[in-house]
Amino acid sequence: MAKRYRGQGGVSTVRPGGHPEEVFLKIKIAPGCIRYLKNILEGYEHLAFMVPLNGREGIVALHTTSSLKNNLIAVLENLPFPVVFLYD
Repeated sequence: MAKRYRGQGGVSTVRPGGHPEEVFLKIKIAPGCIRYLKNILEGYEHLAFMVPLNGREGIVALHTTSSLKNNLIAVLENLPFPVVFLYD
């Protein structure tokens, strides 16, 4: 049986494109919760686009619009695991 591909563990570099409506949130969660968060965000269609920046550390970037930012933060604050907002 083939081994599961786990990537190279490198850090992605995804930054906002400069659109005035775009909002970029960077959060840290438990690495085992990344898939759960992805599934939750898929349930809320078009709420945010998730990019794992460093899966081993649980650092995730979320791209959304300014009109949906408060909804996204409300969802993140009510998850059953801790979410730490990171600021650059």
